[in-house]
Amino acid sequence: MAFAAAGYLAAAGRRSSEAFPAAEAIAALGPSQFDLSTVPDPSEHIEDLVLGVLLNGSWQNRRVIITKKAISFALVGEDKELDLIPLCEVEHVEEMPSGITTLAIDAPSSKRRSSKLEHIRKSSKAIDTGRTFVHGIHISTTENGYNSGRSYYIRVANNEEKVHLIFALKHLVSTAIKEADTHSALRRYQDAAREVYNSKTFQIMAATLIVGNFVVNVVEAECVDKLQDADGNDTDLRRALDGMNIFFTVIFTVELLVNAFAHWMVAFFTNPWSLLDTFVVVMSLVALGPVDFPVSVLRLMRAFRVIRL
Repeated sequence: MAFAAAGYLAAAGRRSSEAFPAAEAIAALGPSQFDLSTVPDPSEHIEDLVLGVLLNGSWQNRRVIITKKAISFALVGEDKELDLIPLCEVEHVEEMPSGITTLAIDAPSSKRRSSKLEHIRKSSKAIDTGRTFVHGIHISTTENGYNSGRSYYIRVANNEEKVHLIFALKHLVSTAIKEADTHSALRRYQDAAREVYNSKTFQIMAATLIVGNFVVNVVEAECVDKLQDADGNDTDLRRALDGMNIFFTVIFTVELLVNAFAHWMVAFFTNPWSLLDTFVVVMSLVALGPVDFPVSVLRLMRAFRVIRL
């Protein structure tokens, strides 16, 4: 049983008008994640084939690896990627147009290295050359994506194999696009949060709150003898200061969460001010609980925020 008996891929044409959804979301991911390197790990392989690829008018054997994310191409027996098609950037998977011919040379037969798509395995048959073939599929890619709108054509042995291959690839493409759309939506929210957090208005508000919190700490330190009455009960001043400390703790916790979401993860954990804020906020939250935390130490940590200004 074999996925395809023989085939070719040739770059040609441009993308068609109808497309899979989420093209803009895919573009937002950027091409860096698709840089050529080595072929995917064998554990990620859905198919690992040797197919005939039409290059510069002649057939050449190429290793073709299909994963959940891409179709990769490499020299037979090697692991260095020569080209790839990100599945999340595929706009069409459809029947190959008729009228495409090949040179009158022998096309290599497909050789299976591994397979996980049992439902599309068919008997291996050699494909003749020198005549028109219609048993194949057409793959078009997004114009602003990694492949710049190039179209690929893959020949297969028979109509039944073509139907199974189109169905399998459409399923993989649909799943990849949904995952890309989810990740790109999260990135858009992060970009929006980063823009808000780094805006001048937000930073002025944060600086004002830091100064206000510092003033409260100074008042609390200077009025220690006025925080309790003769009977040891909290005074109105103490209750007011405690209320303001809770307010600032909540506000700075929200500010920290916005910062973490906007700059997650490397940018956040490599920023010393973010680490300082994390430490102070965590200690402030601990102090609100039943833990007996030294007030003077907590007040000193809160005062460190002024250094940010």
